[in-house]
Amino acid sequence: MTPGSVDARRDGDLSVAGRPMGDGPEVARQFPSTPASVAAARHFVRDVCDRWHIQSAPDIEICVSEVVANAIVHGHGTVGVELVRTPWGVRVAVTDEERGLPVVKPPTRDGEGGRGMAVVSALAMRWAARPTHNGKVVWFHVSDRPA
Repeated sequence: MTPGSVDARRDGDLSVAGRPMGDGPEVARQFPSTPASVAAARHFVRDVCDRWHIQSAPDIEICVSEVVANAIVHGHGTVGVELVRTPWGVRVAVTDEERGLPVVKPPTRDGEGGRGMAVVSALAMRWAARPTHNGKVVWFHVSDRPA
């Protein structure tokens, strides 16, 4: 897939690093490793969530902003964002080409960073990260609130 392209598939076709991601519709897009990609990924997520009528879209947008920003700051290479509609909400996977995994650490009082994964932990039902053959995948699952 080329940067900026959208790949829409259904059901069992989605995989990240060869592993199936779940049930339901799926879309994916890749972004260059630049600061502007954080906003672009957030807009992509908003568009998909609007199409899927996801009530928890603001939480998903915040989480994707944090994880994509981490991928840009601490990783390198193209950043992939994949969304899967599940019976419980939306699962988002963010990939980059750095094998180092994110760590939740207590932020310092005056520090400018260190809060991203704590925010994801607070908003998502679950999140995890694992190395892949060419980098890592960080995924999180946000439940869909009733309207």
